[in-house]
Amino acid sequence: MASRSRGVKMERRDFVKIAAASMMLKPDLDFAYYGLIPGNHPGKSFYQVSNLDGFGKGKQAFLCNAYQKVTKEKWYPIDQFMGDCVGVAVTTAVDFLNVTQTMQRKTSWEGNHSIIASYVGGRKMAGRSPTGDGAKTIWILDFLKKYGVLLKKKYGADDLRHYNNSTYRQYKKGLTDNLKIEAQKHPLLHAEKLQSYEETRDAIAAGYPGIIASSMGVRGAKKNKDGFFKPSGYTPHCMCCIGVDDKDRPSILIQNSHGANWAPGPKRYGFEPEGSAWVDADVFDRYIRSFNDSWTISLFKGYKVIPKYVLW
Repeated sequence: MASRSRGVKMERRDFVKIAAASMMLKPDLDFAYYGLIPGNHPGKSFYQVSNLDGFGKGKQAFLCNAYQKVTKEKWYPIDQFMGDCVGVAVTTAVDFLNVTQTMQRKTSWEGNHSIIASYVGGRKMAGRSPTGDGAKTIWILDFLKKYGVLLKKKYGADDLRHYNNSTYRQYKKGLTDNLKIEAQKHPLLHAEKLQSYEETRDAIAAGYPGIIASSMGVRGAKKNKDGFFKPSGYTPHCMCCIGVDDKDRPSILIQNSHGANWAPGPKRYGFEPEGSAWVDADVFDRYIRSFNDSWTISLFKGYKVIPKYVLW
């Protein structure tokens, strides 16, 4: 991912074609269970990661396995209770990035991060404070860049341990000064747009999770006998990309935010998290161009690293 000149560029005629086709589909009106604000978003990468062009070609990578190795627990899916799919997807990506950085000894694992802090911060401190639910991916990323991530823990009088409506009501008008100060200790440093399957493949193969904001219809999804699901309908939605297979059958493993029972059916390898499913590369490539608001994150200012001492 050295420059935007590589990979698949979206021509205006392709955007018009996709937009026109999307308008012909009946949208999923249950916005409270999704929450992506659609549109063509011109936000720019605020850091170009090292050249990963072709890095994932012919490779397999499963960030969910790395998560289990670091945390000693299996990833368990979030079941969003409001239209905060973007907050869930971005914060999930931060958790998986933390795993990668822990394995690289750039940080330590201190626990999962607060979805509500990311979501509220993106809407109220980096976005435009829209009425109702929903956000754009770039809003959340801008907040994490300007401020930073917060863990699911207590920060003095501020309690972010729980992902529920009670915690959201407490902070929906904005984060406290105390939380802003804490967040600024751990800003997001590197993020780059994703515009194709190949770019997403290369990022995940390097340990960097993807965030896909698209019109991919996911309601009523079921996995086929091979562990894949075929999107149907039009749903502005945001999900996290946590695995890639460019060896046997080019595809991306998507983690949804609709709980453990989303996309029931056989698992391809058996170890995939609940509430996840594989999407073929050509299908993924088509949908990732929906709104020009899909990203990968590759570095944040982490936590204390305990050095390895060598005795001699």
